[in-house]
Amino acid sequence: MRADQIIVEKFVKKKSIDWPRDIKVALRLAKKYPEFQFWQWVEPFETGDNLLHLFNEKNSKILQEKYSYFLQQQDLKKSSEKLKESFESKLSIPYNHGAEKFGEDISKTRKPKTLREFLNYGKTSEESN
Repeated sequence: MRADQIIVEKFVKKKSIDWPRDIKVALRLAKKYPEFQFWQWVEPFETGDNLLHLFNEKNSKILQEKYSYFLQQQDLKKSSEKLKESFESKLSIPYNHGAEKFGEDISKTRKPKTLREFLNYGKTSEESN
């Protein structure tokens, strides 16, 4: 769906839509506020019989404030993504160095706890010393 269609459907009452007239006005709005995501994001704050009500002083001020807020949020998202990418690229030591082995293996003898373990393994740790 195009931005002008979204604008008409969000800000004009369903029964009052006159597509040729409203599309012309919607194209002017889309030219003034060109971000397509903005028109998807913005919630209709006032609906009227046509889009010309968005050009009055009060509504154009509200629309301008919402647009500047939207742009600030977009800038914050972009800068946080750049910061995250730069942080991840600066990690110099990877977690796994490869197949290198450090130290020697320790053999640990366990004292049998049950009769079955004693019979299966034969000795206690005291007898092996």
